[in-house]
Amino acid sequence: MDCAPRRDARRAGRWGGAMTVNLTQMYETKTEEAFRQSPPGMAHFAGTLGEDKTCRSCQNFQSNGHYSRSANRTKVHTLKPGSCSEFERLMKKRGPAIPHGTAACSHFAENPKPPKAMTP
Repeated sequence: MDCAPRRDARRAGRWGGAMTVNLTQMYETKTEEAFRQSPPGMAHFAGTLGEDKTCRSCQNFQSNGHYSRSANRTKVHTLKPGSCSEFERLMKKRGPAIPHGTAACSHFAENPKPPKAMTP
């Protein structure tokens, strides 16, 4: 009988959640849920503000304008994804565009004139 700890048991502590013998997650931690909901390019985890605010109403959201045409006309006049200036300040590079409806992070700063989600 081998007395050394099993390889999967050593990995379980590194991933932060309880693991079964087959390395499947038994439950999801709050950090993992926040990580899964956060698109790349956000300054912090999505939803960490705790209010019903979105990236669109934040001063750090840099809008790329609205769609003017679409192949199937489903996105016409809707707000394009934009980048986060706080992410750019922290990382010293421009991040990928994030959807405007993403839950706001802890770096949220209220924008007095947020861009409209749709144009007429």
